[in-house]
Amino acid sequence: MVVENPDGSAVSGAEVSVSQQEHDFGFGTAVNANTLINQSSEGDNYRQYIPELFNKAVMENRHKWDFWENEQALADEATQWVLDQGLDMRGHVCLWGREDVAAIPSDIQTAIDNNDAETIRERSMAHIEEIITYYGEDMTEWEVVNEAMHAYQMQLGVYGDQINTDEPWTGEVVPWTSQLLADWYAKAASVIDENDLDLGIAVNDFNQFPYAYTDSRYESEIDHINSNAVQLDTVGLQAHVAARTGEYNSNSSPDGRISASQVAEEINKWADLSARVKLTEFDMYNGDDWNGDEERADVMENYLKGSFSHPGVDDFIMWGFWDGRHWENEAPLFAQDWSQKPAYDVWTGLVYDEWWTDDSGTTDDSGAYATSAFLGDHEVTVSTDSGETTEAVSVSDASGTTTVTVSVEGDGGGTSDTQPPSVPENLSVSATTDSTVTVTWDGVSDNGSSGLDQYVVTVDGSQDQTVGAGMTTATVEGLSAETSYTIGVTAVDGAGNESDAATVSATTGESTTDPSGSANVRVAHFSPDAPNVDVYVDGTAVLTDVPFRAVSDYLEVSAGTHTVEITAAGDANTSVFEGDVTVADGSDYTVAATGELDADTEFTPIVLEDDNSDVGADTARLRLVHASPDAPAVDVTTASGSTLFDGVSFGQSGYVEVPADNYTVQVRGDTAGNDGDVVAEFDVGLAGETVYTGFAGGYLSPDDEPTGEAFDLTLSVDSGPGGEPETPDDQPAGDGLVVHEFDGSTYPGSNDLGNWADAGSFANGGDGEVADGALRLEYDNAGWFGSNVTQSVADRPTLYLRVRGDSGGEESDFTVQVGGASDVLANVTDDTIGTEWSTVSVDLEAMGADLENPQSVRLNFWQGASGAVEIDRISIGGSGGSGDGSDGSDGSDGSDGSDGSDGSGSGDLIAEIDPSATSASVGDRVSFRVTDTTDSGSWIDSLSWSLGNGESASGWYAETTYDSAGTYTVELTATNNEGASTTDTVEVTVS
Repeated sequence: MVVENPDGSAVSGAEVSVSQQEHDFGFGTAVNANTLINQSSEGDNYRQYIPELFNKAVMENRHKWDFWENEQALADEATQWVLDQGLDMRGHVCLWGREDVAAIPSDIQTAIDNNDAETIRERSMAHIEEIITYYGEDMTEWEVVNEAMHAYQMQLGVYGDQINTDEPWTGEVVPWTSQLLADWYAKAASVIDENDLDLGIAVNDFNQFPYAYTDSRYESEIDHINSNAVQLDTVGLQAHVAARTGEYNSNSSPDGRISASQVAEEINKWADLSARVKLTEFDMYNGDDWNGDEERADVMENYLKGSFSHPGVDDFIMWGFWDGRHWENEAPLFAQDWSQKPAYDVWTGLVYDEWWTDDSGTTDDSGAYATSAFLGDHEVTVSTDSGETTEAVSVSDASGTTTVTVSVEGDGGGTSDTQPPSVPENLSVSATTDSTVTVTWDGVSDNGSSGLDQYVVTVDGSQDQTVGAGMTTATVEGLSAETSYTIGVTAVDGAGNESDAATVSATTGESTTDPSGSANVRVAHFSPDAPNVDVYVDGTAVLTDVPFRAVSDYLEVSAGTHTVEITAAGDANTSVFEGDVTVADGSDYTVAATGELDADTEFTPIVLEDDNSDVGADTARLRLVHASPDAPAVDVTTASGSTLFDGVSFGQSGYVEVPADNYTVQVRGDTAGNDGDVVAEFDVGLAGETVYTGFAGGYLSPDDEPTGEAFDLTLSVDSGPGGEPETPDDQPAGDGLVVHEFDGSTYPGSNDLGNWADAGSFANGGDGEVADGALRLEYDNAGWFGSNVTQSVADRPTLYLRVRGDSGGEESDFTVQVGGASDVLANVTDDTIGTEWSTVSVDLEAMGADLENPQSVRLNFWQGASGAVEIDRISIGGSGGSGDGSDGSDGSDGSDGSDGSDGSGSGDLIAEIDPSATSASVGDRVSFRVTDTTDSGSWIDSLSWSLGNGESASGWYAETTYDSAGTYTVELTATNNEGASTTDTVEVTVS
């Protein structure tokens, strides 16, 4: 800074302060559009922290192809919000060739399945042009293709078996050096050039830091694009940091975690490739393998320092900052309840304090003052004996000197800086708990020449903490419940001048403890490798010999803090847990023992506060507790397609209220669209006025675990009458297959009457009609309905239909097919269909159905009749003899049997497995496709996989990784439109 009078003479002794306003380096986060836009308390916190902590953002999902085409308005609204806060935004992503995360539109997935290369090329090129031109320079750059080394499903649709999916680096076409990849990048470059846009072009992938073996592949991808398409502007290193054994990772030696210098050394590889480097998706997951959140904070500090110190790096972006919106519920900065993690202090301490320019001094005899400044926007204030002036300065030259000449009246050395900063404005309380208060305020500038140094936060006049000059929020902790406090904030400059205090009154929340009252506590044992246990409260045994999957009755205890100890049954000296549990007056709690004693998931009782408040007569309240140590995060849906729980991780829980009814509940791998593979399915009946907890416990792969306890759902009645859901008059309760919901989902993805509207070439133009809570179906000699039954019905061999007809007598107009047996309804029941609602029952055993393998229920409207029926419920249940099953129908052509075993025919396979390999190495990905071998006039309705390692899947494609050597038997069960099922098998040898 050169300070001079208007006549050009130097001003010596002038006081100069430099106060940073924003970083040039990008400190960013991924943002979730729904949380950003939806008006909720969680959204309030989310919106508050984003502009306070970050200057750059990237959309987590809504700019991905399929998301964007389906919900563009939401993407646009969230994008505009980010831009309105003054943040820069990266474009993520034009194309991502991964099929299990809703990144590929359905028509492109169909084209992939059909090897329709022309459609894939045309649509993908058009989309690149559309999304780049749509947002224009609202984005700073676009990742054209995400994870080309790992996710190349669209390229498979173009190149087929030219890509070796088992060892893709050995194929005739290698996905990360393919011509199509170069063409995609060339298309993006031409769109940007033709529209004269100032946009960067980026690649993005993972595994650079822990796995050096992928480096050569990524380098070859970058060289390929630079040589054959466009010179890249950005190399993206995702930096998802997993705490697992391997290079830079060792739980036994925390010092073995990657250091800041190792981060910088790894970045050197990529900084030499003529592009800028950005860490694009940083987070720290695999929570059970970390040695606590303090260690995670240390690791984040190393990644931050290694990145920020490297001259080739421009951005450090974390993949979400709050557990509530993070793909693994393990974000760096905030827990689910918005409490700050140790990494929060690392982030704010570095980004807005240690790396934040806040200097002051006086000019020398030549009128100059020099200091080092972090790149970004600054305010320079110069004070003389005649006043002061402030100028905005952008510092962007890391290698040179930024010179600013300031013209002022007066001389220096008149007075020292005695001007305090302005009083912080708009101080307000943004959040409270029973022991914390969070406040926010608007940032201020110094009124003197010393520059803003820090803010001081006080509680009832006494200093509590200081925060850096770049921060405008603070959380005061350790307060008493239900107590009013005065929170003050002052601003302090570099000369020590302190402003007057802004103050605000805040009252902490209600106490969660009341020693004068009582609470109800119960214990649930869901540690699969633990023995039966005894439970002690304050040294007194309250429960003895509690087995795995047991949920005790509630016990009344005094409100307050109690010491809970869990020991091996009958052995008080073998304690597996001892800790304090605090309970509040009038509340109910579940202490669930989860994890493992001797395996990978730490044994940890979790304390859950139960919501046993009243619930409506026709409503059930349901909570899920994820207690399966080897299961990933899951989504829980009904068979009709409704989502009950989204992204539930181990130990997490939450409530949902649903209509009292019978449900088929499906547990799926967690995906953005809640449409992952079904790993388990359970039939549950939920009664009105009742609260339930479902404990998902045991192992998905019990053969690989310490005990053989298989994954199962234990449903406990927490409060209310329980029992079976009420059913309509004349309608028996069906505890097997129950179909009666009306959301319109398409079969076979739904177990729902609404799917009739899209079954085959059904009546009414394929639309059907819902009337008075039932589906109205008109005969057209071509309609059918089917739904799979995957369990034995030998103990409930009766089919019930609640039905009415336009004219009555329609029992002679359609056939019923169950378990390989088929007949006109009138031939297998004495009941008739009238014009009023009534229940028609069919004795399946007498009908000749295979009760052990019912396969599917089929109603075929093929009798050429006219008229219509309405059906509002189908169920299998009730009495009628236990039955031992039968041999099914004759199966003259094998179509009614499974591989011909139930009939006398040949039983040709409906579908065959097409594996990518039948021999593989441990850790290799093996994929499986389907070859359709159905006869003319038949088609495949459903496909289910058992992959031999405890994993299952559904649909036309499956893949898995085998973690140990051995021979694995993969099974594909296919069901066609006639209800027949066959199973093909293939063995995969892993060494």
